[in-house]
Amino acid sequence: MNLQKILHEASVLFQQGNFQAAEVSLRKVLRKNPTHTEALTNLAVVNINLNKTDSALELFKKSLNILYKDQTFKMYIQTLSQLKKWDIVIEDVQQFNKKNDEWGLLQLAIAYRENGDLEKSIKTFDEIIESSSQNIDTYISYGFTLNKYEKYDLAISVYKMGLSIDPENFILNYNLGITYANINQTKQSVEQLEKSSKLNSNNFNLWITLASQYAKLRKKDLAFNAINECKRIDPNNTLIQFQEATINMNLGKIDDAEVTLKEILKKEPENVETNYHLGLIKLMKNEFENVMPYYRYRTKREKKFGKFDDFSLPNLDPSKKILISWEQGVGDQFLYLRLIDEFTQIYKDVTYIATDKTEDAIKGLYPKIKVIGMTEYSSNIPQYENYQKINLATIINYIPKLKEKLNKNNNLEGLDFKNKLIGISWRSDNKKIGSEKSIDLMQFEKLFKYKFDFVSLQYGEVENEIKQFNLRTSNKLDVEKELDYFNDIKGLLKLISKCDLVITISNITVHLAGSLGVPTILLCPKSQGKLWYWYGEKNYSQFYPSVQILRQEKDRCWKKEFETIDDYLKLKNKLQ
Repeated sequence: MNLQKILHEASVLFQQGNFQAAEVSLRKVLRKNPTHTEALTNLAVVNINLNKTDSALELFKKSLNILYKDQTFKMYIQTLSQLKKWDIVIEDVQQFNKKNDEWGLLQLAIAYRENGDLEKSIKTFDEIIESSSQNIDTYISYGFTLNKYEKYDLAISVYKMGLSIDPENFILNYNLGITYANINQTKQSVEQLEKSSKLNSNNFNLWITLASQYAKLRKKDLAFNAINECKRIDPNNTLIQFQEATINMNLGKIDDAEVTLKEILKKEPENVETNYHLGLIKLMKNEFENVMPYYRYRTKREKKFGKFDDFSLPNLDPSKKILISWEQGVGDQFLYLRLIDEFTQIYKDVTYIATDKTEDAIKGLYPKIKVIGMTEYSSNIPQYENYQKINLATIINYIPKLKEKLNKNNNLEGLDFKNKLIGISWRSDNKKIGSEKSIDLMQFEKLFKYKFDFVSLQYGEVENEIKQFNLRTSNKLDVEKELDYFNDIKGLLKLISKCDLVITISNITVHLAGSLGVPTILLCPKSQGKLWYWYGEKNYSQFYPSVQILRQEKDRCWKKEFETIDDYLKLKNKLQ
């Protein structure tokens, strides 16, 4: 039997797509010589094409154990990676990659990443780079890893290292632009994406991202030019319509956005992001009875909201126990809890799972419901097995005529400044829209000429900012030095409760002040950065009757709104 002739016949059959006949020929060779590594490797490749992946993996490994070959090793590891068998990738790279060559180490770093072991992944990537790697794939994969785990500053450094080797590499330039977008450095993102577009003008994802970044910079014409490039590349892609809709949402054109999103659903009824954004629009319009068929898709997003799977909007039995889980940000939790009194009028036996950080504060605000922290729940899951389970925002689905029941406004005109204490908050750390909501502390300076005491309600690293501010004002902004503003929500509530008035942007402060019923002025951005619960034309919050909303008239300009506050404080100052 001429084994080489049979191997050649098998190769021809494989190239012709006759995989079963190729398999028969290769098995003839292996019956004659069971350790023929070329036949073992080729049969593994054939089995992959026959969807016999388990057999293929066994054949690859048998071949490697007889005689290590780089090509066989790479095909084996690539197959394992495609099957997402990361534990085996880690084990076998360590077994066969004795020389620690760069390709093997790169696969090991990727496997650690996909297995959730970021520390080992970073350590392996660093080991490769320290060997003066010139392999661009290493920098691309390392940057992607850091992006995935939201280590954006490190990702930027890695991409720049790669670009120092290959400045014209499209993927490195594009991924760097995406990273800048992730940390809301929009100008840098646009600059990098525009450079990428000159390297490759036919990348759909580039143009769709560039459209959103132009929109953030209020460059509407350029945004729609980028959309037109998307239409040139892939005219039937529904992401085009979705991006048009989100741009219109940011421009405040809610009706136009709604029409476009509904058009997408005609083609893709289960499109998660489209349904979710339609839910947001229904919330913006206070169409609460129509919210949940769309907003329930928040539980299916890549970064889903909610601990429980309540997508089906289950029928709740008022006579049985109900377990409600927190979801979304801290402020959102306090907002949705404003509906809990209405909910418990129908459903009496409710237990709420709070984050450990908010547990004590929520217990104080809502003594009628049982509140437990996540740690307590995680330690006693079987105890709640028979409870009906929903996520917090889903309670909207179970309160009839919600719009009619929301609180009406409580005017600030009769406010009596007993303590002469005003609390202020000016910054949001939200990675996506924080910069759109935040206001430079220096813009509050003119308010400090009045004879009130001012206290900071701002969480985060603001010590230097306050120090510089106080150098410019005779009336100082005080700080409660013993208070952990970020973690001690109960302590922050106590401080807010002492204030006669709170002046704040849209962050956790407004939700805490509103929950306490403390008179509050909310500085609300015109469009971008405005959350669904601040929409509408009225000057008060329907969720928080003590919150008056000052709506920005001119985009990115707070001059008129601060003049309004100044007039208000001037009047109150005269009455003291």
